Amino acid sequence: MLMRTNVSIQEVMVVFSEKDGDVQATARALNCAVGEVEGVLIEIGLLDKKSKTRKMCTLSIEECAEPIRETGTLREAAKLLGISKPTLKHRLKKLGVTRTEILKGKRRS
Repeated sequence: MLMRTNVSIQEVMVVFSEKDGDVQATARALNCAVGEVEGVLIEIGLLDKKSKTRKMCTLSIEECAEPIRETGTLREAAKLLGISKPTLKHRLKKLGVTRTEILKGKRRS
């Protein structure tokens, strides 16, 4: 199997989002090496260079809520934010709020 080189940042971002932040699945879909995908993700700041783990998401409730209200789904909201659905879901959990609560305009106390 030939490995493609020089995948574009846009290609990696789109496929990475579609694959819910899975680096290996992204590499398979783009027919390139995992290291190449990691290199692009490091370049755009979605992957930490030293540990090669995704950086902790630091979005506020309102930064998360706006695209959720706009799209109604976590998957589409995550795409707009440029992060994976699991990252968005984890951030909402850390913030103590759910998608349903955001859509209903409520917050846990």
